[in-house]
Amino acid sequence: MSNNADTTPSAPELNDAQRRAVEHRGSHLLVVAGPGSGKTRVLTQRIAHLIAGGEQASRILAVTFTNKAASEIKARLEKTIGEEAQWIWAGTFHSICAKILRYSAQDMGLDKSFQILDSDDSERVLITLLREKNAELDTKTARASARAIKEQISLMKNQFQDPALKQLSSEYPDIGRRYQERLAKMNAFDFDDLLVRTAQHLHTPEGARWVQKFDHVLVDEFQDTNTVQLKILEALKGTAYVCAVGDAAQGIYSWRGADNAIMQKFTELFAPAEVITLTENYRSTPEIVQVCQSILDQDPTAPFHITLETSNASGKAVVLCEFDDDRDESDYAVSKIKTGAMPPESYAILVRTIAQTRSFEERLLNAALPYVVVGGLRFYERAEIKDALAHLKAAVFPLDINALQRAASSPRRGIGPKTLETIAQNAIELGGLLVALTSYEGAKASQVHELGAYLSAVSKAALDSPAAALKLILSSGLRDAVSKSEDAEARLENLDELLAAAAEFETKNQDPEVTPTLAFLEHTSLYSSADDRQQGAVQLLTIHSAKGREFPVVFLPGLEEELLPHIRSLYDTAALDEELRLFYVGASRAEKELHLTYCRQRMLFGKTHPRSASRFLAPLKDLPPTTLQIVETPHRKSPWSQGHRAAPRAATSWSAPFKNPSPPVQARQSTTPALSQEQLPKNALVSHTSFGDGVVLATGTDTVTVKFADRSRILSIALAPLTLR
Repeated sequence: MSNNADTTPSAPELNDAQRRAVEHRGSHLLVVAGPGSGKTRVLTQRIAHLIAGGEQASRILAVTFTNKAASEIKARLEKTIGEEAQWIWAGTFHSICAKILRYSAQDMGLDKSFQILDSDDSERVLITLLREKNAELDTKTARASARAIKEQISLMKNQFQDPALKQLSSEYPDIGRRYQERLAKMNAFDFDDLLVRTAQHLHTPEGARWVQKFDHVLVDEFQDTNTVQLKILEALKGTAYVCAVGDAAQGIYSWRGADNAIMQKFTELFAPAEVITLTENYRSTPEIVQVCQSILDQDPTAPFHITLETSNASGKAVVLCEFDDDRDESDYAVSKIKTGAMPPESYAILVRTIAQTRSFEERLLNAALPYVVVGGLRFYERAEIKDALAHLKAAVFPLDINALQRAASSPRRGIGPKTLETIAQNAIELGGLLVALTSYEGAKASQVHELGAYLSAVSKAALDSPAAALKLILSSGLRDAVSKSEDAEARLENLDELLAAAAEFETKNQDPEVTPTLAFLEHTSLYSSADDRQQGAVQLLTIHSAKGREFPVVFLPGLEEELLPHIRSLYDTAALDEELRLFYVGASRAEKELHLTYCRQRMLFGKTHPRSASRFLAPLKDLPPTTLQIVETPHRKSPWSQGHRAAPRAATSWSAPFKNPSPPVQARQSTTPALSQEQLPKNALVSHTSFGDGVVLATGTDTVTVKFADRSRILSIALAPLTLR
């Protein structure tokens, strides 16, 4: 290894800590990177330094949070090391695992033309399985139950557990096993299976070639790693040095199976290891950094607690406003945006729950300001796109029954559900949809044969290219059907964009292990628009969706008890800690301006409720006025109050909004004994102290799924404050 810093491109841009991280050799490495500390630069420069020192690009693996981040790293590297950057293995855990499984299909006894089901497709499979057991199940209940079961299955797989071995629902006790069996028949994997099967394979003798393939593995956002992802890294460490970059203070995905304690275990799991900390913030003004530090210091015992620094020029003080209600709160944000000097895409409104966007959307519309709800319906999830892809999947994948059902109804072909069920059963017995369609002899045979001939033609076209197949699909009735729908112009433009995307993908796909059409379908399943920023539009998104982003101006509304921290966290100290980290993540997205707001009362589920300031705001009171500006707002009685008295106006001393904040709740605070599993059968009527009245949808061993007025929730039977009504 060379220690000559001059071998690293653009090395003078690095500070001392970054340089040490870039040049480190000889052991595993943990880089604790604060927000805005240049971690992407460090990852890129480290790879360049490794290659400059003689390492082969093809033996370097970079695991990123999104595929877009991987592409960005490759693009940066191309500017410094040239075409060699294309040989680096870079992508998300899911995309990397999909590639490994394709290449290892023969060793694993798999058909390498396997299908990857996105979240919606997985849910549809579960709905089909539920209705096979209960044909009378209505659509709304089926969808809610399928979603709840899917969440349980996903969590188990992320914890490296087999859902087939556990009863997930009292009403459908074998649903986990049936789900996995159906995926196997379909030659399909869901997202979580990609990780599980890869982890299993890497720990077998046949998987040893993958363990030996890489010399260096670099992992971004390490604090968000779950158990099964850690299993993959543990296998690869056999011959490779692991460099993990993360920030324990930004661990906000426990609900997705992430283990925030993993960073603490790094030096034990990957010994010997060095730890390097990046504290210099290049993103934000000193005022924003100071506020972020004040949030961070509320949990001084947290692992890898750091002190942030910045050399950036001073800017505006962070603003804290208390408002009468959420109407005033949204008016304030929209007024600031409308009168601001920056373009709309410079402004981001980060919310704890997506429901909070409603009042902001109304006012942005009234103000004629363009906006986008990030994390809403992604391109490949739009109805017309799903329809077109369903035609392609039904033609390519032998047993994608859900795709066939969708293709047969868009446009409608006069084939009813019972006929499709018969075809689906025949397909399972005969080994494919196309043979089942062409050999069908029951009612509506002519329509079925016509559909079979059409899909056979699509299948042949797909052998050449996905674009050729999609041209046939669009010209065979789908475009005409879409042209007669609402918003026809926009939806037709989306179909044109799909065709263009397929054509563009063909020029880039160079994987010899998979056909262009299969590769394109894999791309559509793994694609995420979470990093896309729509130009010319104000960004509305949850704090979770904002992770990894930055914006010149950030509004953080709803900083109130039971919202941030969320009401679900009040019974769990660990969950409260994560809510604090969520606040920290939101505040640290801001580059130049940060606006913190809360309300004395808020409209929730059609009623006005009194609110109190978040406990997380109290420690900010000691910050100087040059850092935190407290803006007084007029007090008025809201016409929404419906008889409720508004909360007292905040005093300038801060005594009112922060007086006696509710302490963390260590355990269930209720004198009512917990209900048993037997007391919570399907359709039982229950009441929750916070969520109101609901009806039981399904009961598992430890959890119960309840449909409340706002949405369905999965609750702990032992902890949830539920009573029968």
